[in-house]
Amino acid sequence: MNNALNLIEVLENIISHIDKYDVKTQHSALLVNRKWCKITIQYLWSEPFSYRISERQLYKIIPIYMSFFSPDIIENLEKLHKLPVPTVKGSFNYPSYLRSFNLEFLGDALVEWVKTTGIGDQEEDSDSSESSEDESSDDNGIMYEGKSIESDSTEDKEQTSDNESSDEESSDDGSMFNYEIEEDSMELAEVEEYLLEQLCKLFISHSKKIKELSIGDLGIDGFFVDDMPKYNGATCLSHLVALELDGTTCSGKFIFGLSELCRNLSSIIIEDMDDESSFIDELEILIKNQQKLKRFQLVDITLDMSKVISCLKTQIDSLVEVSLRDVFIRDQESMKSLTYCSKLETLDLSFQEKKYYKSFIPLWYTNFPKLRNFEISMFYTWQDPAFIENTKAFLAINGKHLHGLTFGLTTNIYNAILQDIGRYCPKLTNLEINRIFDGVNNLIELLKTPLPLEKLIIEYNKTKLHRADDGILPPLQELVALKKLTHFEIGWIFSTENLSTLLENWDAPIVQFSYFCDEDIESHNSVLNRYIEIQKDKRNIKYHQVTTSSYQRNDVRASRVTLSIIT
Repeated sequence: MNNALNLIEVLENIISHIDKYDVKTQHSALLVNRKWCKITIQYLWSEPFSYRISERQLYKIIPIYMSFFSPDIIENLEKLHKLPVPTVKGSFNYPSYLRSFNLEFLGDALVEWVKTTGIGDQEEDSDSSESSEDESSDDNGIMYEGKSIESDSTEDKEQTSDNESSDEESSDDGSMFNYEIEEDSMELAEVEEYLLEQLCKLFISHSKKIKELSIGDLGIDGFFVDDMPKYNGATCLSHLVALELDGTTCSGKFIFGLSELCRNLSSIIIEDMDDESSFIDELEILIKNQQKLKRFQLVDITLDMSKVISCLKTQIDSLVEVSLRDVFIRDQESMKSLTYCSKLETLDLSFQEKKYYKSFIPLWYTNFPKLRNFEISMFYTWQDPAFIENTKAFLAINGKHLHGLTFGLTTNIYNAILQDIGRYCPKLTNLEINRIFDGVNNLIELLKTPLPLEKLIIEYNKTKLHRADDGILPPLQELVALKKLTHFEIGWIFSTENLSTLLENWDAPIVQFSYFCDEDIESHNSVLNRYIEIQKDKRNIKYHQVTTSSYQRNDVRASRVTLSIIT
């Protein structure tokens, strides 16, 4: 018995270390035998609505979850345009395994599934989907988990009490669709919203522990979202550690409900927000109720967030990452709360307008002793002379600790700042320069300093690619900062001759090199293959690949070329 228990513990330890995005390996593991299947199944179904499964395959698991609906819901669905509803449940309680819940992805999958039913003049989609139902794998060979799991795990019909679920649902559940539904009485959007609401109730009532919740733009009214913290079984949300919200999808009522349940959130991300002051008040309470908030991010919010920023002082002992992208903060005094975050490791700031920038002044002259990554960007149509001086002051105070630096600025600001990076940031390993950057003189001078760069990204102009004329960059061997480089992406167009000169005698341990060309790709392949041959013995290169993708913007046509190396 002890040996058997030890074996199960070993198997759980092994399977838990499979990369969560490696669905193919997880699926193979559950096919080994009954024990492997029972252990693997909980990982495979822990976050189905994510990037792990291609959009083309994701909708196929909707019927599997629907099979766990209560009889009254199934009866209603059969009346809604005669929707096909499974009557046989799966061998496992799949909803109980849910740990990461992305409501937007669920909505997208649901829309695709509804199309396959033929509702609302969807005959063509229905025909195409019927032919794909018989597919057991996508283009990458990842098998459709729902269908395969059902067919390959039928020998295991036993379920522990922990996995057993109750299908009892109250008919008076407060749903906006709590009425008798007549055939063909609902519009397509109403059908989708009804299904989405019922699936949310299913997951919350079955799952024991939802740790990540993401609610994006649903494309529907989604009134039911505000009531989610009051659903039967909503205590599963008390285990949340990561919350990501589109502020236009839910209201202060939803935030209030979460603030009563959640105490262990380590990450809060809010994007967009409607003009609703109660949302801000409830968000303030939610933040204060957390024990150790580590990551906080606001994106594209025009409401005054001074109160929210001010309440971050309650989390100064745990905050390690703060991102404020185009956020309006009227009260400059509130920003002082962030100056006390002595454990801050990542700071990300973006300003679309001057009014977003002025309140951040207290940060520029604050020492963050543990800061490792700093990202700053501004809208290119406005210039503020104080911006350069403030950025320089910040780098002078905090640069000695920085490992990652990302700029989204304008050329004249780069020319004033780049020359100081080598002096202020001696430990810099990752440097990214995006938005507009056409001048290179100061960049070259920077790359001649002994910076230990490992990753360098020089992003291309979004409207016009920059052409690397003869002599624009010296051979890479002359740029001392690139001796340890592993990733190099540059958004400029290079000729074959310039590429050859650039790579001459370059011995950096590069594993990915990306650039643009508008000439014969075969000639560029020849240059890159010659470079590989020279480096093969020096670096013990086992494999390399050159891939290309087309680019067209306005009158510019080019190909992005990427060299990938495995040693």
